[in-house]
Amino acid sequence: MNKKHLELFDFDGTLTRKDTFVDLIKFQFGIAKLLLGFGMYLPHLFLMKVKLYSNAKTKQKIFKHFFKGTDIDSFNKLCQSYCDSRFLEIMRPSALTYLEQSKAEKAIVSASIQNWVKCFAERLNIEIILATEIEIDEYGKLTGNFSSNNCHGDEKVVRIKSLIDDRSSFQITAFGDSNGDKAMIKYADKGHYNYFK
Repeated sequence: MNKKHLELFDFDGTLTRKDTFVDLIKFQFGIAKLLLGFGMYLPHLFLMKVKLYSNAKTKQKIFKHFFKGTDIDSFNKLCQSYCDSRFLEIMRPSALTYLEQSKAEKAIVSASIQNWVKCFAERLNIEIILATEIEIDEYGKLTGNFSSNNCHGDEKVVRIKSLIDDRSSFQITAFGDSNGDKAMIKYADKGHYNYFK
């Protein structure tokens, strides 16, 4: 039986040169507000680094600080504007070349927010996006909460398993750059760290 070749790509740091979560906030609010906002959560960031506080909770607190109450249409326009403005600057050239030449089915598996990852994925002709999803209230405003688990670490494998019905029918290659990608790389048949750097 011929196996389908599926390539899984982490986004931030793997396909990009920057963390897009931080960079999008800087793009929208400027460096001063970025530093002030992150400064408010330094204790959480420190505890996260030493694994005493959840990565997901820290990220959600910061996301809520900057985007709670934002209209979803406005947020999506921001995401598209960010992609249009920053695409060539932040994408790794070697990654762009690889993606263009690869014939495998592809998926982006990212802890970043689905709304802006989708904008980049469309330009990369990647249809499958497994990312962190955000909650919208009945008035079309962002609550600042995530409506899915943060797509990081073991959650990446949970999402991948929900995507494929028969693991044995896939030959999987995974690309990552951090501890948050270890579970995905272990799950794959072949894994690469920092392949595009």
